[in-house]
Amino acid sequence: MLITEGAVWQRQRRMLQPGFGTKRFDGYARQMVAAAAGALDALPVGGEQPLDYEQAMTMLTMDVIMRTMFSSQVPQDGAAASHAVRVLSRSAMKEMFLPFAVPEWVPLPWRAETRRALRTLDTLVWRFVRERQAAPGEHHDLLAMLMAAADDEGDQGRLSAQEIRDQCMTMFLAGHETTATALTWWGWAMAAHPEIAQRDARGGRGARWPRA
Repeated sequence: MLITEGAVWQRQRRMLQPGFGTKRFDGYARQMVAAAAGALDALPVGGEQPLDYEQAMTMLTMDVIMRTMFSSQVPQDGAAASHAVRVLSRSAMKEMFLPFAVPEWVPLPWRAETRRALRTLDTLVWRFVRERQAAPGEHHDLLAMLMAAADDEGDQGRLSAQEIRDQCMTMFLAGHETTATALTWWGWAMAAHPEIAQRDARGGRGARWPRA
């Protein structure tokens, strides 16, 4: 939906809107809380060990995406997807600041790595889609929502496998690094103002907050 327009956007909006209602967000929120608790428990205690906080938030947001999208908690999948998204984001920034559009066939230095990253995400998404098609079962994740979405007001159709793949890729690219960056900035702000971190702490967790 991020880049579609006109009738295609309207159809997809009608089909996907029910999947983001309040009741569904309650389920997503519980998974986010579980992922955040796991990430917090994995942080070093005492503040003596160096911490790559940005990487920690990057892995947290990917864990949330994998849980809410695919009901998956496989760290290897999350790590591979996280790396691929970061490569694609860096490549997109480089392409954006080129003085003119360069055809895809031109072998710019970063494009080989970009293609590998895209293949990684493609393989991951298609694997989950095909596994779910083969054994639907009962799931309460975004993939199940996408596969069940129907255009009740229009052609009564459902999303094709390619459209499901496209929506999953969009959620990966739009919802991962952006959220991780926001959390990283928030973490810096808390570390730079320990009095606020301590004031907002719950359950004694504030004492574990890393220093700026």
